[in-house]
Amino acid sequence: MAVSHDLISASLEWDEASIKNMLAFRLSRAGHEHGQVKEFNEIWNELFMSGGVKYGDRQKKSMQPFAYITRSSLLRPRDYVRYLQVCAEYSLENGDVKIKPPTVAHSDTAFSNYLRSEFQDELHGVIPDIHRILDIFTTLRKQTLRIEEFKQTFDEAVSQDLIKTKDFQFVIQMLFHFSLIGNQPKQTSHQVFRYKNKEARLNMKENIILHRGLFRSLQIL
Repeated sequence: MAVSHDLISASLEWDEASIKNMLAFRLSRAGHEHGQVKEFNEIWNELFMSGGVKYGDRQKKSMQPFAYITRSSLLRPRDYVRYLQVCAEYSLENGDVKIKPPTVAHSDTAFSNYLRSEFQDELHGVIPDIHRILDIFTTLRKQTLRIEEFKQTFDEAVSQDLIKTKDFQFVIQMLFHFSLIGNQPKQTSHQVFRYKNKEARLNMKENIILHRGLFRSLQIL
């Protein structure tokens, strides 16, 4: 019996190590189609200038490019490929031989718009007005919020006929299932997202947190 490629790819689980192996292979092949596959650090350093990507209040914090890209991703190969494409396009436009740390930060907005579009395409079949539901986060302008706070704004939008999908419990479960939101337990920086743990379940007693990759597209940063 033949097994479809879609079924095989669907069963794959990605982590940072496997993502690095994938990138090392694809970047090596992009440079030399039949050449040797280089180690990740080697090929990555050929692509990126050294230095951290500055972020946070007054840009006082710094993070290495791979980690910066990872926190905006869903640990999917296509997320990294798209982010690198945006960085490469911007670098070429500016005549840069390598991708500079500020370019990684600059590309965050374009990637965030891509990610929002991806989420909307994936969820449109089950929540036709997903774009309006995402607008709630723009209205609240918060990364982390109480579920009751989100529900209040959701109910107001429903009462104004701005949102047709009226089942709040269904909506919030779908947002969690697709990893648009996760749980933010109290007294810890650890976040619970399904893309990191497929067995995770939404805890209605904890705060919810929006996925970092959506911050720019929803005007939270």
